[in-house]
Amino acid sequence: MLPSPPRAALRLTTEGLLYGVVGIGVASFLGAPEAGVWGMFLAAAALRRRILADDGTPGPGRTVALFLGLLLANVTVAFWLPDAQIEGFLGHALDGVGMGAHSTLADRRLGDTTDLVPHNLAVVLVTLILTLLYRGFGLLVILSWNAIIWSFVLVVLGRRGLGTSHLLTWQYALVACAGVLPHLLLEGVGYATVGIAGLTLRTGARGLDVAAKAARLFLVGVVLVVGAALVEGFYAPWVLEHLH
Repeated sequence: MLPSPPRAALRLTTEGLLYGVVGIGVASFLGAPEAGVWGMFLAAAALRRRILADDGTPGPGRTVALFLGLLLANVTVAFWLPDAQIEGFLGHALDGVGMGAHSTLADRRLGDTTDLVPHNLAVVLVTLILTLLYRGFGLLVILSWNAIIWSFVLVVLGRRGLGTSHLLTWQYALVACAGVLPHLLLEGVGYATVGIAGLTLRTGARGLDVAAKAARLFLVGVVLVVGAALVEGFYAPWVLEHLH
């Protein structure tokens, strides 16, 4: 049997996976337009209290485990849906992604560092504001949004490129994961840490110790998302070039 912390993380990841799939399934069953986005909100609403430990304190590890579960849920749905249905499934959520009709992971530069750093910092600010206003629900909306956008874009781009690559399927998947997962996980952990900083301020406790803890968490989150931008801008393109 797994020790208690890994077992708890696995349970939370499983919950994120199940609630993510169920949320998307319910929204699709009801015929909601842009069902993927509605499913994101349903999953965030259902899981918002799972961020808190038994003593009521927010847990960074719990939040990251939920994010991984939501990511797996969206990857599962993305693999199941044909490309032709993706646009209707996500609607305007894809407008800012810039996913061309013939883009693949190998030929699409994920982002330029000069644009990525300001963008990530803007998301940090939005994450903090939403968490201060809506607590766990606000944080999970941000994490769900990242999970759903990255999952669908990367699965679609990867599926397109697989047909033109000289690599075997398992080789292609391995290189794609090596190129994409580092910055994706850094972003997720960074936003989660910023959100925990906001939740720390909303626990009701007051004092310099609480403010100092929140400030430390916030700074760690900023460092992580800036690091994610650098990894996405320099490391990821170098790795993904090997998909040709």
